[in-house]
Amino acid sequence: VDFDRASTYSGVVAVNFSALGGGALELWPNPSGGQVVYIAIQGCADQPVEVTIQDVNGRVVATTTIPSTACGKAQLPMITTPGAYAVRAVLPGRSLSGYYIVD
Repeated sequence: VDFDRASTYSGVVAVNFSALGGGALELWPNPSGGQVVYIAIQGCADQPVEVTIQDVNGRVVATTTIPSTACGKAQLPMITTPGAYAVRAVLPGRSLSGYYIVD
């Protein structure tokens, strides 16, 4: 609490999450425009990845397993209903998430 009405600001600090070894998840095209959506997962090593797609209400609309050999680029199950979708990829010891729009 500041009682003397003085103000000070702290410096900006950049955070590099990739340095933590958490990997990254990319989705494209986004918005999808009715096209197939692809996923790329960095840091999946030798393990298959369980992927869950949920709608804005939290309902699971699709699940798939991506083999470790396809982590660089894999096709997600086709969803044609317009809306926003959350994608969660579960890897050993961590999970990654992203979002995409079907328009």
